[in-house]
Amino acid sequence: MGYKEKRCIRASSGIDALRAEKLRRLEPVIRQGLPYRKRGLKYDFLSAELRNETGNSESDNVSLNSYDAYALGPIARYRDGLILDCGAGRRLRYYQNVVNYEIVDYDTTDVLGVGEDLPFKDHSFDAVLSIAVLEHVRDPFKCVKELVRVLKPGGQLICCVPFLQPLHGYPHNYYNMSSQGLRALFERSLVIDDHVVIDSIGPIWSLTWIVQSWAAGLPAQERKKF
Repeated sequence: MGYKEKRCIRASSGIDALRAEKLRRLEPVIRQGLPYRKRGLKYDFLSAELRNETGNSESDNVSLNSYDAYALGPIARYRDGLILDCGAGRRLRYYQNVVNYEIVDYDTTDVLGVGEDLPFKDHSFDAVLSIAVLEHVRDPFKCVKELVRVLKPGGQLICCVPFLQPLHGYPHNYYNMSSQGLRALFERSLVIDDHVVIDSIGPIWSLTWIVQSWAAGLPAQERKKF
């Protein structure tokens, strides 16, 4: 699906020095006793057993989006701390205080693993980001527990999920959520400060996507008329 949606292909950039310093700061909060291997400077906790348990599979699809103002807020606020971006995708800008956690080994990925079993100690991060990820996770309830577990008391968690959106897989797409469903995932564990539909994720984007997908299946002449 990534190719059909004309997603960007992978690229490389010279970020090894920044990554080395970031992972040096991250090392004290890595949970001990977990099997992992090193991919260059990166930690790889993505074992075959975890892939099988969580339904993850290898993918060449590339998820690439920029941070909006909501996500940039804690990145600036905790510039001297550590922020977990769980399911970061490939990032156009590499932030030294943001740990890019992924199931895909992008050039900007710092740690590989699954959201349902984070390889970090309790209360490790000043902020946690989960942007358009929980719909792709087989067990979002378990994933949310992990996100809350690694967040420091008084820290900030930002989560964004779709309600109206067609099927799209990186590599899988399991859930869309209502506002009540999203609140139910977090309200027993965290104080919810705000719950909104912001301009960058308004319904017009999903509606346009749905109509374009439908139009793409029309015969050429009918599509032209439409």
